[in-house]
Formats: sequence, C-alpha cells, structure tokens
Amino acid sequence: VVGKPGSGKSTYLQRVVTECNAGNLQAHRVPALIRLRDFVDDGRELDYSIECYLEQYWRLSEAETALVLNGGKALVLLDGLDEVIGEDGQAIAKQIKRFARTYPQVQIVGTCRTQSKESRVERFNYVEVADFDEMQVRAFSKHWFQAVCSDVERGESKAQAFLEQQFQAENKLIRELATTPILLSLTCAVSHQKGKFYSQRSKLYEEGLLLLLEQWDKEREIERDRER
Repeated sequence: VVGKPGSGKSTYLQRVVTECNAGNLQAHRVPALIRLRDFVDDGRELDYSIECYLEQYWRLSEAETALVLNGGKALVLLDGLDEVIGEDGQAIAKQIKRFARTYPQVQIVGTCRTQSKESRVERFNYVEVADFDEMQVRAFSKHWFQAVCSDVERGESKAQAFLEQQFQAENKLIRELATTPILLSLTCAVSHQKGKFYSQRSKLYEEGLLLLLEQWDKEREIERDRER
C-alpha cells in the first residue's frame, strides 16, 4: 500500500488489525502489526528474523509460531518500509523477501510512501491510497467535528460552517490540502481551536504548528514564554 505522507496508510493497517480481531476481516488469521522504524532496534538482536520477532510478539513458542505460519493463519502487517534505510534497511528488506518466499500462504501487507525506492518488493501487488474527493472531505470533516464536540448539534453546526468556508472559491489553495487526512485534520483542528478559517497556507501552517507545540507542552507539563 503506497501513498503520500499523511494519506492514512498507518491508520489503514490499524483498522485492519481491529477488524481482524473483531472477526470482521480475515477472521481465521492471527494479525501482527510491525512498525518497521521500531523493528530497526527491536529486531536487531534477532538478526531481523521475522519468525523470531513474531514468536515474541504473539508470546508463543517456536513450535506454536511455526504452526501458525505454516498453516497460513498469520496476517503480517509491515508499516513504513520507507522509514528503514541504510544497512539495517537492506537487512530488513532482505528478510521480508525471504519471509514472503518461505511462507507464500501467509497474508502480508506493507506500507510505503509513494515514489520511495524502498517500495519495490518482489512478489507483492501494489495499490495506492487515493486522495479524498469532495464527498469524502465533507464526510471526514463532519465526523471530525462531531467527535471533538460533546454536543452533536454543535458539532454539526461547526462542521457546516467549516465546510462553507472550505468550499468557497477564494479558498482553493486550502481546499487542495484537504485531499489528505492529516492535513484536513490539521485544518479542522486550527479552525476549531482558533474559531476562524485561515485562507493563507502560511498562516494555517503557523497556527497548526503552534497548536501542536501547545499540545505537546501540555502533555509534558512544560511552560513556555508565550510572547510571539
């Protein structure tokens, strides 16, 4: 699964795991979500053996893990192939190819940024995450505001006001950002927190960055000088 940064690749894999555990998708398989940026350190002592890593991940014995893999009962999700580079990245890519050849009956799904040279892996089919269309932008925005507002009617009202601004002709540049979930989320968050819609990208990014810094500071209980 390839796509632009912030297009929802990682969220997609998380949803796959949730649906699998709930029995709604590939219910006969045991899922394992491996974030490859973490696998660089966590897997190094295992020589990046995916089998050994899964044994620890599932907390199964070697024999039990082999039974799951040989029976084709595993769903292995590899997130962020583009995030592992250098010698470690080459070693991990080699192990992924070996694992796929050894267990052709195992379902494997990976994610990678579009146009990354790390995305080309033999024996894999490729799909690309599409940009949001207008209907999806509207649906996402409505769900976003309803989720963050305690009152449903207030959430619907704020979503409607936001979308009216979003689809005005003079806001075309901002609307173009909304084709990816992460930037649409940022636009929604700034509008919600600041109570206004920014038509300039530079101002939107500035307010979005400040908002993220404020959230991180709050989580870490850090106080900054608020003068700007």
